[in-house]
Amino acid sequence: RATKVAWGASSAIAFLNYNTVQGFAPEIRIYRNKNWEDNRWLSLSSQLQYGFSNEKLGAKITFSYYYKPVRFRRFSIYAGSYVRQLNETLPINPLMNSIYTLFVNENYMKLYNNIYAGGNWNGEIINGVRLSAGGSFNHREPMENTNDFTFNTRHDLNFTPNFPYADSLHSNFTAYNSLLTTLTFTINFKQQYYTRPYEKVIVGSKYPTLKIRYSRGWNVLSSTVNYDLLEAELSDEFKLGLFGKSTYSFNAGIFLNNKSVGVAEEKHFRGNQTVLAQSDHLHSFQLLPYFAYSTNKWYAEGHYEHHFNGWLLNKFPAIRKLKWYEVASAHYLMTPDIRYAELDLGIEHILKVFRVDWVNAYSNELKLRTGFVFGLDLLSAFSIEFD
Repeated sequence: RATKVAWGASSAIAFLNYNTVQGFAPEIRIYRNKNWEDNRWLSLSSQLQYGFSNEKLGAKITFSYYYKPVRFRRFSIYAGSYVRQLNETLPINPLMNSIYTLFVNENYMKLYNNIYAGGNWNGEIINGVRLSAGGSFNHREPMENTNDFTFNTRHDLNFTPNFPYADSLHSNFTAYNSLLTTLTFTINFKQQYYTRPYEKVIVGSKYPTLKIRYSRGWNVLSSTVNYDLLEAELSDEFKLGLFGKSTYSFNAGIFLNNKSVGVAEEKHFRGNQTVLAQSDHLHSFQLLPYFAYSTNKWYAEGHYEHHFNGWLLNKFPAIRKLKWYEVASAHYLMTPDIRYAELDLGIEHILKVFRVDWVNAYSNELKLRTGFVFGLDLLSAFSIEFD
């Protein structure tokens, strides 16, 4: 029998969305969760957004059922018509985009409307091996700027068009359909675990995690895409005693077939052009322009981060009382067109929620760039839930 049924709504911060395509675009998510004593759960969520400038309503709905907890098995179905970022990694925080649009005249977020339906299944096949299989049909529509309101009155600053590329190769983004399927295998070698009633608890593995993903764009029905993308990622973390903890992620991908790759299906990287740092440091870059090095050919990237956990700063009594920890990281990206690297030095756990990084970026095309980025855990969304 069900042990808990809950309704909830998204945080009020979602009402602050503003961009040049939709104007003021408040958003709300409402969900209903049902949990059983055997750890099964069911979730139904819906999301609405209205753009006051383009006068369009977006809506989407997702149904998920976690039906076999001991094998982590779940399926989801979803559909909707909703405005999305062209970069599927969602690198631009909507609140930061609103601030930059209203006060700095920078509309970094590039959007399109997606009318879609699809489904996904994921779960453990054997111990340590999980499979995720999904498919979707999408109708992608370009959108244009409809609002240029800003509090910044400098006349030499203008918004850019709602399209990330200026070259002629990408200048023909028109509405198109895409039928997509994806298979992802996640392998944790010699994974240790123990079981409880209705539950499998993962202890971990001393070996890295390997993820292999194959994506296919089908040129059938009315779909106009035609590509095959193979990707692999190796990641792990390890402790070095009092010296701290290291984490890394190395991944690469190649378009085995790129006869027709849509703008939204290209490989876009998780860059950053704001002072707010990307929170996922193992899959992002802090000074990389959002769309400058997107590719439909091949790529390789690596990320390494070490948390010293006070190994150096604790040697200074005044700083030790503050409990600030030092952190350092290195990031590298390679495509047919670019060799790009970042070296970061930072301090984390400032007042328990802040992080500051000094970032140095190098590439074979651009001169050395440097800058500071700031991380803040409080920007994560919260929800209101009631039984």
